[in-house]
Amino acid sequence: MRVLLGLREELVAVVRHAFEDRHAASAAHTLETSEADIDPGVEHGSTGGYFDHLAAAPELKDITVVAGNLWVAREVFEVHEFPERHGVLPERGEHASWPTAVQVRVHGGGGNQRLQVESGRIRLVINGGRNLQDHACAPVTMMDPSSHAYALSWQSLPRVLASPFQYLLDRSGMLANNAAEGGGLVRTRPELDRPDVQVTLLAGLKETARAIPREHGIMLLVTLLRPRSRGSVTLASSTPADRPLIHPAFLEHREDVQTLVAGVRETRRILSMAPIADHLGIERMPGRELRSDEELAQAIRRTLFTVHHPVGTCKMGPSSDAEAVVDARLRVHGVNRLRVADASVMPTIIAGNTSAPAMMIGERAASFILGREPVAQGRVAMPETAVA
Repeated sequence: MRVLLGLREELVAVVRHAFEDRHAASAAHTLETSEADIDPGVEHGSTGGYFDHLAAAPELKDITVVAGNLWVAREVFEVHEFPERHGVLPERGEHASWPTAVQVRVHGGGGNQRLQVESGRIRLVINGGRNLQDHACAPVTMMDPSSHAYALSWQSLPRVLASPFQYLLDRSGMLANNAAEGGGLVRTRPELDRPDVQVTLLAGLKETARAIPREHGIMLLVTLLRPRSRGSVTLASSTPADRPLIHPAFLEHREDVQTLVAGVRETRRILSMAPIADHLGIERMPGRELRSDEELAQAIRRTLFTVHHPVGTCKMGPSSDAEAVVDARLRVHGVNRLRVADASVMPTIIAGNTSAPAMMIGERAASFILGREPVAQGRVAMPETAVA
């Protein structure tokens, strides 16, 4: 474990030096709960952070928490065709776009036109589901001949068996780590004024979140921060239980492919530097034999996956925008007392993780509803009763 931690320190130092040397933005340790002022070695989710300690609050007597999700249990909308329970806020901010886009479209009865309300009944559906954006990433994996990276093998068996006891005694060991050991942001072209690629170091070969790796190695996720491609979420049928049709449109814009190729090349350059190169074995993905841009582009298309940051399907914008679903106060255009408060309202995806911004969108929605939002200088806040 000490070797692995030392390797992390060396890698972060190398990454910081490399980024500062080449179009760099920043490089730093990934913030872990063990480094935060909460409980060392314990991961905290948004439900625990926001709601667990408020369960007995009298203000929440009409709110019910079901299976980790917040459900509004009383009638609040002037649209009577909604089911008894509605308005779900997902526990994890990164996945917040899917339920909103699907619920808003299904409850309206299908179609792609703007929702209108007449005598409390839905006539047409909100124009949601377009403008889908997500962070796609290309993995770069390196083998670890020392067998210190996380994996289940004969070499690591003693550490694996000891890990539950280490965690119970002092919240240390393998179970106290989230495997994301470090990362950094980089500009792939010197003329850019901000980073367009994020590199995240995982202390293991993560093929899937459901399986423990059997081989020792590290994985670096080269993530496209500012995609130009735009996808969509549409309905498969008018049945709410049917899965939606999700078209992420990854890499449909040529510039997205070029940026990821440049990001993979920069990641390779960093990994070739001492001292990190002295600890690593061969490159497993995309493969050291692949050198040309075309070869790397094909490999990236084969191994590409999402980091689950979908946004944009209930875009914020003025009513004159044909794709806009909510206004600047998160109110759905044309519907009284209905807001969307998750990552789907972002018109353009942020260049980073979406969990904390999604929580802040929820915070802003609460402030709007309670009338506690800060007022910009020279402007007067409009009371909710004037627009509800």
